Amino acid sequence: MIGDYKEVLPLDNQKYDNVKLEECEAFKIPGKSLFHYTSREVFWKIVEDETFLARHILFSNDSEEYELGKEKIDKILKQIGSTADIEEPEKNERYMICFCEEKDLLSQWRGYAQNGIAMEFDFSLGRYGLTNADGTKTQFSSYHCFTLVNNEAAMKKKVYDKDDSAEYNVEEYEKRYVSRTDKKSEKLVTLCIAAPYKVFYVEKNESEDNDFDKMLQSLQSMDNTVPNLIKLIPYIKNEKFGEEMEYRLVFDLWGLIGDKREWIRGEKNIYLDVDGVKKPNIRVEFGNALERLKEKTIRLYYSNNMYKDALEKFVASEKMDIELVMVSDPALKENEILLGNGQKQEMVMRVLSAFIQSQKDIFVNTKIWCDGHLPMRRIMVGPSKDAELMKKSIIQYKHNKYWMKYIDVVISDIPFRN
Repeated sequence: MIGDYKEVLPLDNQKYDNVKLEECEAFKIPGKSLFHYTSREVFWKIVEDETFLARHILFSNDSEEYELGKEKIDKILKQIGSTADIEEPEKNERYMICFCEEKDLLSQWRGYAQNGIAMEFDFSLGRYGLTNADGTKTQFSSYHCFTLVNNEAAMKKKVYDKDDSAEYNVEEYEKRYVSRTDKKSEKLVTLCIAAPYKVFYVEKNESEDNDFDKMLQSLQSMDNTVPNLIKLIPYIKNEKFGEEMEYRLVFDLWGLIGDKREWIRGEKNIYLDVDGVKKPNIRVEFGNALERLKEKTIRLYYSNNMYKDALEKFVASEKMDIELVMVSDPALKENEILLGNGQKQEMVMRVLSAFIQSQKDIFVNTKIWCDGHLPMRRIMVGPSKDAELMKKSIIQYKHNKYWMKYIDVVISDIPFRN
């Protein structure tokens, strides 16, 4: 049986903090899909283990990274009379994953993904909760929920049941996800809410009355001004990089685990040797792993009224614990179906996929997405001499991952140059 675990921090509190900052536009949320450019090697690691490596912000490729943000925020804190310590380096426990607004940008291919891959992600679904037909709200892992994976089990196989009666392997689950504050008592599943927020591009020599200044004025009218200002530091970059149109997922272990960090940090850090420098990372998995283990009912969400009768027929014909939920929210497109997180999601995905294939007159170009997995929507192969072969390889590999079935695979429109 799965034991009792404490989540760090309560997810509802983190969602509330995010929404308040988004309301004042301190953090700009993406209005469209975002793209992550990377090498082929890293791409395969991401889809095989369904995780990202998030790099410590002090070890990024930008030599000015973080220092410019500290300089800007420190100046503002002094202007408002705050004596807050802007942060000593040893207190910096922020890790980041970077995204771009543009799907096929030459500078991104050259800088981050030569002969590589761009993955399209949709982080918008469930941001404020989908509205059910009865007016209630439903939250999903798709609202930027991540589980931090322990380093010793970072690449181990995920924990699934083998058949209807089998119990989950608790030992393997604990190796992968559970940290401890000491050897005997509190066991913690490190979940976090981290939205991808837009980077602010600023001049090194500050100009007057720009968008960044206006945003800061708005932020200063809120409660908790000082800690909210400090949260901005990782999102400030030199305007010379403005073409990248970057968004960042930032995971703050200092704020997330608080006084428990000394116990947990060692279980989370992964050190990669880059030219003799040991660079710290954490491995981050999309979704709530504990929910996947414990939830027995798979909820099937849809918004297209044309699907209603057919889906009711499907649910009635299957001897599985499936709950049909119609939602009215533009975040879930009319040709999309979302499967909730839970134990039998893969089984439901396979039988539902076969069902909609048999009802093509009703389910036209329908896509099925699986909550609790990477919200990937498209994979683009970068300019390369073997782009067609790479595309075929990815399409074949998708058969190995049920949640990838409806992800499109395309090739960059930019011609390859030797």
